[in-house]
Amino acid sequence: MPKPENKPIIAVDIDDVIFPFVPGFVKYLRKHSIHLKEEDFTIYDLSKIYEIDRERAAQLVVEFVESDHMFSLPVANSVEALKKLSAEYEIIIMTARDKRFEKLTHHWVEKHFGGSYKSIHIVDAHYVAGGSPKAKAEASLRLGVNYLIDDLPVYVDEVAAVGIKCLLFGNYAWNRQAKLHQNVTRVKDWQEVLEYFDGTGK
Repeated sequence: MPKPENKPIIAVDIDDVIFPFVPGFVKYLRKHSIHLKEEDFTIYDLSKIYEIDRERAAQLVVEFVESDHMFSLPVANSVEALKKLSAEYEIIIMTARDKRFEKLTHHWVEKHFGGSYKSIHIVDAHYVAGGSPKAKAEASLRLGVNYLIDDLPVYVDEVAAVGIKCLLFGNYAWNRQAKLHQNVTRVKDWQEVLEYFDGTGK
């Protein structure tokens, strides 16, 4: 690992990397008589998966985050992994969440990961009006990021294309078939993330 006085920067996504968004959302949808499985989320767009109005789908996401967000525990082993990595790397949190969730996001991240990260950056989501899949790539270059850990191929591809090493996180229905850029390594969980940064994958 690198020397602590010269820390490279790791940018870490939130949803389904440290926050279990889809598992929690699936449970929440049952309250509205929408019965889906995690495997049904082959894309990150409820309106297309369930064929409902985009406005209604967006409303359900907002209601879920605002009602259940603070009660969700982090993805398995993510707390311990970021704490360990923060000794050798500078950790920043980079998410493409809706900016209306900014306060909730900061609260939840600080509650579970306080002391392990330096800052939180919310970029425009690619699926909202005016958003771009290049938002994380642009932010990564501006912030001097060396590595990105993210579950969405659309972001990983753009960040990898600008020369930054990426870890495509999780064995999820929406990223399982992704074709990987040469700068991308697939990791199924946080144990594999730690193995990567211990030198087995770099």
